[in-house]
Amino acid sequence: MPKEQVVYWSVVSVGAGPSGELWDGLYDMQLPLDANGSYTIVMSRPEDRPKNATRDNGVAWMSWGPGEGLNDPRNRTDWGMLIMRFIASDPNWENSPTKITKPGMEDAVMGPYYPRGEYTDKTKFETAQR
Repeated sequence: MPKEQVVYWSVVSVGAGPSGELWDGLYDMQLPLDANGSYTIVMSRPEDRPKNATRDNGVAWMSWGPGEGLNDPRNRTDWGMLIMRFIASDPNWENSPTKITKPGMEDAVMGPYYPRGEYTDKTKFETAQR
């Protein structure tokens, strides 16, 4: 196998730490890439999934999940967390997330690999030009 910047990476939606539950996930090879090598992931509840959030439209979709996943009346269903996992980064890769030593330097270290997010709603996503 040729030397890569990172052997594997994924993004997962999870419950709160005490629950230890993973709701959904995607790994690098599952993402459709555009002409620039960029990808779009939509994360929503299944009932809020935009009709155009499909692989055929160049979009990967993930389930938000049921919230914290706590068996407790205080469970918040509007709560969610994403984790990006990078496995076996090349120590010489200048944008490696392993070079982040304190909060706030993620963008500076990861540069073009730093994930960008935005909030939108189903209608806006479905009507946006992609």
